[in-house]
Amino acid sequence: MQADLEGAAQIARTAAGFDWTWTRDDVERFASELGWHVAEVRELGATLTTNLSVDRPVVNVHFGGNYFSAADEAVEDFSIYVSDVAPTGDAAPIEVLAVLSDLATRVEVELGESELDGADLDSMFRWDFDRVVVTLSATRYAVRLKLINPEYQNWLGSAADDDY
Repeated sequence: MQADLEGAAQIARTAAGFDWTWTRDDVERFASELGWHVAEVRELGATLTTNLSVDRPVVNVHFGGNYFSAADEAVEDFSIYVSDVAPTGDAAPIEVLAVLSDLATRVEVELGESELDGADLDSMFRWDFDRVVVTLSATRYAVRLKLINPEYQNWLGSAADDDY
């Protein structure tokens, strides 16, 4: 199982300095900034193809228009695979955690020290900026970097506080 450490660092650095508007226009602008390709745009999202050296070089972009925002133009987040997807089996979570640690160390060089929430596979590294929230987290079989609209992140936090 491999991860694209330098690619993840480049994405994080670019996101932290990007002029986010969190509208659909950001999809093409951000993709262009990184040399990515917009593969598909749908009503509630888009799929991008990246140049990352991983077995699933894709980004899923989620648009608003649900509980978060009445504006169909709002972008909620970009979810990016920055590691291979581990084969199923008992060793997969151990491999994923090792890759998560390596990726977090590399991204911290670019963004500074992160906030760490959770433990083990529930771990999430988080960097908060005025215009973007960057997270790095693991699933059982892969590591994802997310670029989150701060307003959406705040909405998620308030929804959780309200026990939705």
